Amino acid sequence: MTAAPRRRSSKRTARAKKLGARSDRTVTDVTVVELDHKRRRTVAQARPTFELPAVRAPAILPALLGTSPHAIVVVDREGQVVRWNRRATRLFGWSRREVLGRSIPFLIDDEDDGAREHWVLATRGTRYDGLELRVRRRDGRLTVIELHAAPILRTNSHVGTVLVAVDVTALRRARSELEATDRMATVGMLTSAITQELATPLTSALANLDFALKSLAECEASLPPASYATIRDALDEALSAAQQVDRITLDVRMLAQQGAVAPGQADATKAVDSALNLARLTLRERARLVRRYDQIPLVAGDEGKVSRLFVNLVVHAIESSPPGRPGENTIAVTVEQAENRAVRVRITDTGLGMGDDELELLAEPLDSPKAASLGLGLFLARRIAHSLGAHLRFDSIEGEGTTCTVELPVAEASPSDWALRGV
Repeated sequence: MTAAPRRRSSKRTARAKKLGARSDRTVTDVTVVELDHKRRRTVAQARPTFELPAVRAPAILPALLGTSPHAIVVVDREGQVVRWNRRATRLFGWSRREVLGRSIPFLIDDEDDGAREHWVLATRGTRYDGLELRVRRRDGRLTVIELHAAPILRTNSHVGTVLVAVDVTALRRARSELEATDRMATVGMLTSAITQELATPLTSALANLDFALKSLAECEASLPPASYATIRDALDEALSAAQQVDRITLDVRMLAQQGAVAPGQADATKAVDSALNLARLTLRERARLVRRYDQIPLVAGDEGKVSRLFVNLVVHAIESSPPGRPGENTIAVTVEQAENRAVRVRITDTGLGMGDDELELLAEPLDSPKAASLGLGLFLARRIAHSLGAHLRFDSIEGEGTTCTVELPVAEASPSDWALRGV
């Protein structure tokens, strides 16, 4: 006789149903474990579950490229551009359509072989984290970037590279200015006492040299022409050297000055004439001077600062002109009123000119492109121009010359205070 199958008791059935319903309410997995054929036990394991959005990598990449604050470039294993975001266009100047399929070295400065090598290594899978490189924008300007590079791997095989470029030009400039300020503070402390000691004997030397030249002119008739010319040239050279020392000491003193100078008014034309007169001896040996002065109003600023500004700019123009060729070299000075009502002064020389690297050094003291100069003059000129609210710009072509343009704000003065200057 066959035994009838055992039926689950109504109590156990109700309990299992109750546990199953509870598991649906609490989002838990319910596991029923049969211990033996006589006894069953239900164990509820509370394991919270989370549902992630079904977002794939192809959807994430465009969002990252579009929202990144830095330039992102993706290249394939051959080094050709396959991705180029908007920040890259803004930083480098090329549009996405123009660079897709091109090799990345078109950004590299032709004269920087080391940067080109780093770019090649990066596109081949070498990791970089914060490597500083100099690249050339589409408009020809040089930009300093910080490069981050990481290879793209698929089944342990290199298939491309992600390049992230951070523009650090402004940061580098600020860092250079901070370092320059620190260096000048050190220079000021070391040389302040020396310049104070030099002031008295230097003033005496300048006065005596000027007196000797005037006395020599009075005795010209009683001296042989050859002797007179030899003595005059020697005194002129000594006076020029003393004036150069005097300019250096004045620069150092001004750099050491603390506190703001009371605002005032100055005649830019007189300041330019004073600078040219101070450097007349050296100028006579270097270049031919051409002047054009228009009617201009007074400018805002301390008269002493305006004079020192033009002294340093005139001296730089003279030193940029090769010696021994006064008939070939020209220094042209123009004083006029600009379209924005500012007073514009242009000082143009036909000297050696400067390249991009030399132009960058103009803002750094003790790092002048001219071997015979400390580099204080133009550094001080930039500081003076900034304190006067003036705009100072240098445009130079290597081998052709340099033009320095200064635009100074006009003082609040009536037309009757304007100065009229002839050509």
